[in-house]
Amino acid sequence: MGEETVILKKYLQLPVNDQVLVSELIEFLLHKHSITTFSQPPLKRRLGHLKGKIKLSPDFDEPLDDLKEYMQ
Repeated sequence: MGEETVILKKYLQLPVNDQVLVSELIEFLLHKHSITTFSQPPLKRRLGHLKGKIKLSPDFDEPLDDLKEYMQ
């Protein structure tokens, strides 16, 4: 008996509500597999690539006026 036949027999023994859950899980796993299999590999990051391109305001670390009442 093939593996697919064993799985199908076990599936058919489940109550209908559980069969729905199994079907949803299979769909989820197929979707997850298709995303990871066919997506592009991540781009290689270069250290320091954005150096000098991002500027923070001089008062970046100062408390926000909006939060003064909570900081007392």
